[in-house]
Parts: sequence; structure tokens; C-alpha cells
Amino acid sequence: MTAASLLKQTARSGVQPVDISRHLGDLAHLMEVCFSAEMDASGRALVSEMRFLSHFGPLLSVLGPLGLDQQAWGLGHVWVESGRVVGSVSTRRAAPRSTAWLIANVAVLPEYRRRGIALAMMQASLDFIRRQRGRQVLLQVDDDHFGATELYRQLGFARVTTQTAWVRPAGTAAPAHLPAPFDLRLRAPHEWADQFALAQTVRPAGLA
Repeated sequence: MTAASLLKQTARSGVQPVDISRHLGDLAHLMEVCFSAEMDASGRALVSEMRFLSHFGPLLSVLGPLGLDQQAWGLGHVWVESGRVVGSVSTRRAAPRSTAWLIANVAVLPEYRRRGIALAMMQASLDFIRRQRGRQVLLQVDDDHFGATELYRQLGFARVTTQTAWVRPAGTAAPAHLPAPFDLRLRAPHEWADQFALAQTVRPAGLA
């Protein structure tokens, strides 16, 4: 069954703008299911906070003027199936008044994949960004997520840069410090500005 045919089933089903007063609890579950493998302590804390805030329901609408919905990626779109959020795409400006936008948390529950849901949500989010006069859209995807990479290619995204993440399993001993032709050490507190300047140089605008 395709996303186009699913849209016609019921008025409650299909792609729609995210509403944190109604969708926050389902979004927490979606993030936990789809990103559990790479979720760190801060990610788990965010999911817990989302679940807690979801109990406030319509009262969350008053947080909009405070900017909470923007900080928590409250813009974007969800796919609702029989009153339940089964997919989401989050988006926000890269910076205030910027024409560059960021997309993140593209997720669909496993049992609803391969139906065109991610494509429909991405198209709706890109249309929203165009209406906001956005000129550039940035996102990150792992190289081994072949389905997502192909989806973004079909939508016109192009590779800007590649970043490598080195991970040492928890509980393993740190390797011995070996002689090297460069100075390898922990950053001193006063060197944060140099590190931030490096991040701005090697990463696309909005991802630094």
C-alpha cells in the first residue's frame, strides 16, 4: 500500500504538521524505537523529558512563545495512522533569520516502512521550508543507511562533507600514549575558541 492511498483512507490518517500538544508522547516512543542503537545519555534524557511534558497536553501550546517548541524541534511533520504517530520529520532554522534550514529525526516505525511515508513527510517539510523562503536544507545520514541515502538523493540532496566518528566501547582501557609527530592531548579550557573555529571551518553552516 502506498502513502498516496493511505492518505485517502481517513481524515485522521496521513501527513500533518507536528503538534507537540498532541504528538509529543508518540514522538518520544518513535525516537526510542528508531534511534535506540545510537542514543546516548542525553538522548535518553530528552525522551524522558518528552514523555513527562506530554502529560500536559494542550497546556504545552503556551510554551510556543517561550521558544521551547523550536528548541525541541517542534516544527516538522508527522504521519498519523488511526490517531497514532508512526513517522516524523523534524526541522528548524540553522540560526535566527537564516535562509538555511536543518532536517533531523527522520523516522518511521519498522512495521510501517516501505510505504512511501518518509517520502511524503520529507516532501511536506521541504514545501514548508520553501514557503518560509529557505534557500538551503542540511541533514546528516549514516553512510550505511542505504535506504535513507537513496531517498535523499531522489529529493535532490547532494553530499557536502563526510564526518567520521570514532567510538571506544565503554569499559575498555584507554590505549597507551605512543610517540607521534603531533601533540595529542586533552583540550585545555582556554582553547575552546580555537576548537570552535575549527568546527566552523570543517562543518557546513548550521552543523557547527
